[in-house]
Amino acid sequence: MNRSASRRDNILFYCLLFIAALAQWMLLKSGFDISYTNFAGTAVKAVGDVALMLALYWLLSPKWRWIAVAALWAASIWSVANLAYFRFWGDLIPPAAITMGGNVDGNLMEYGASLLRWTDICFLIIPALATVAYRLLRVRQLPALAWRRRFLLFCASLVVGLAGQAAYLKTTFAWNNAVSPRTLAVEFRDHFFGGYTGQKRLYTYNGPAYYGVRYLFDTVGLLTSSVDLDQSQRSDIDAFIGRYRRQGNPDDLATLDSINVVYIIVESLNAEMLGTRIGGLPVMPVLDSLARIGDTVLFDNVVSQIKASSSSDGHLLLLTGLLPPDKVAYSISYGSVNKFPSLADVMPRHHKYLLLADEGVCWNEGNTLRNFGLGDPLVIGDRSDRYDPAILGRDGAMFRQAADIVKTARQPFFMTLMTISMHIPFKEEGWEMPQAVADAPGLSRMEKDYANVCHHTDFYIGEFLRSLPANTLVFIASDHSQGVASSDDSTPPAMFMALNTHLTATAPQTGRISRTVGQVNLFPAALDILGCNAGYAGLAPSAFNPAVVGSRDANGNIYGEASKATLDTLDAAFQVSDLIIRGDYFNQ
Repeated sequence: MNRSASRRDNILFYCLLFIAALAQWMLLKSGFDISYTNFAGTAVKAVGDVALMLALYWLLSPKWRWIAVAALWAASIWSVANLAYFRFWGDLIPPAAITMGGNVDGNLMEYGASLLRWTDICFLIIPALATVAYRLLRVRQLPALAWRRRFLLFCASLVVGLAGQAAYLKTTFAWNNAVSPRTLAVEFRDHFFGGYTGQKRLYTYNGPAYYGVRYLFDTVGLLTSSVDLDQSQRSDIDAFIGRYRRQGNPDDLATLDSINVVYIIVESLNAEMLGTRIGGLPVMPVLDSLARIGDTVLFDNVVSQIKASSSSDGHLLLLTGLLPPDKVAYSISYGSVNKFPSLADVMPRHHKYLLLADEGVCWNEGNTLRNFGLGDPLVIGDRSDRYDPAILGRDGAMFRQAADIVKTARQPFFMTLMTISMHIPFKEEGWEMPQAVADAPGLSRMEKDYANVCHHTDFYIGEFLRSLPANTLVFIASDHSQGVASSDDSTPPAMFMALNTHLTATAPQTGRISRTVGQVNLFPAALDILGCNAGYAGLAPSAFNPAVVGSRDANGNIYGEASKATLDTLDAAFQVSDLIIRGDYFNQ
């Protein structure tokens, strides 16, 4: 082969790889619902990202260029996995996934399959075509370009890639600065290192090449995420917590000791399901009726603030008042070893009962919740034939067992129940779909399945509540909300409800409250209802505080009318909570 033909085929194969990688880039942009400023800006970003990703091509000798094809296959597999994850969680798979070996249960493959779409096959066609081109051009046998030429092409790729990064940094700075004044240093930090804004934001800003390198560094960092808090850090935490600490008498528990408390955390419950009818059928008639009782408190506009630990983050927020770390799956890394504050601490004389509707292994939830002081978990494996999940569904089996435990429970008791049936793919053996839902027009199959599990879980909640003694205060809350089969960054609001609040006579307000509040505001709200006026009270004001009119989710989306001061305080709370968890602050 002559030199000009060799040079032509080397460059031709690079061009084919560039087109293939560009096609992947565009497919991911569409799948992740990413929008850039305009066509020119998108073109600059795309060309820069792909040039940076393929820069190493020029340093590989022809016999090693199979690595570029293998990388394209790896990128395709990564893309499909992250799209499936994004369609449920609204974000990319976090680095914390490296610690999720114990977070696999029998539904994993079914969950994944339910999130895939036929168009995802395009991600496999692209590297397949690149492989064909690699073989037809006999790339392995091509003579290498001169080293100097290869080095210049490598440098040119870097320049194009960095130019794309610089151009987009300038664009995002102009846009963000117009919304809220900021310095270039802050923009640079958020752009390349990320604040508390989620993996999708980092990918959108930085593209696949830098994001991949950053992901590796963050993953390695997880293995050394623990910190030894110095005195200055402890003082900062003390000061922040002190803003919300209550100064009353911690021994004034007489009223609380006279009642039982039940906390039901419902998987993936959207507030919009309350009051919803499909084909004339109320989807959740029990919760609908409870919301209308005079001594009920209902917050129906709660912003989910979960992060890397997913549902377990919801448990952390509701039961301890702490915010989840940005990257660490706290329940896996620290759930079994750290000391956490929790609602259990304010009920030291209550007998603790904890029931889970699943196996108790996802997110290390069994050990973590035990470490919250909630008691030894009863999981699905602890259920006899009397509570058969194949007939009752997992939630139904748990609630039936809980109702029987109530009959002999030592009072006062604090019982915590965690549902699972409303987890994607929204399927339960033995739960037949109501005909009104099955025949409803305009709904996707997943939306119908979600309505079905909501309807059945609601029924068993009602059955369980009827088994409780009259002197029982009940909390019902979403662990997070869920955009059903949606690729939108934002998600519907979650909900928080308290029943029988007259038992403590301390709820500042009853009825339906539709101000925008965050999940971080619910722990202090629960303390208000319980009448706990001393000690640790979380990292934010109570949801009952009328000044709480907005919040922000884990992806940086702002809801309600949150002021800049509120958002700045929330950012500080995230950082303080991160230090608390990684430094095991409460284990003093």
